Amino acid sequence: MQTRTQEVELEGERKSHVMVVVWGVVILTGFIAILWLSYRVQRNIFPAEYEGVIVEMWAKYQETDQGSRPHYWLLIEMDNGQRLTIGTTSDLYNQARVGSRIRKTSAGIELMDPATDKTG
Repeated sequence: MQTRTQEVELEGERKSHVMVVVWGVVILTGFIAILWLSYRVQRNIFPAEYEGVIVEMWAKYQETDQGSRPHYWLLIEMDNGQRLTIGTTSDLYNQARVGSRIRKTSAGIELMDPATDKTG
């Protein structure tokens, strides 16, 4: 009596597993790239130093169960024409005026009234 051995072809199944691994790596790489880019963009929202003219001011209010919470924003046009949106405190927001110059350095934030500013 003779027994026959039957070979089962697993090549299609192996290709399927390889494709799952390849797509998993591609998706994971994409996810890591999105997180990395998001982190870099968030770090550049508020630069360490800037100088320019305040061209717009506004407040947004966040409504919660505990009440409203204001968030104050300044739109600054820098000397090179680039515009920068900066979140600020209520004290600085109340002192600032559209047209005033603002400078942020490591020493702090300085507001200059356009009527008394002799630099421009």
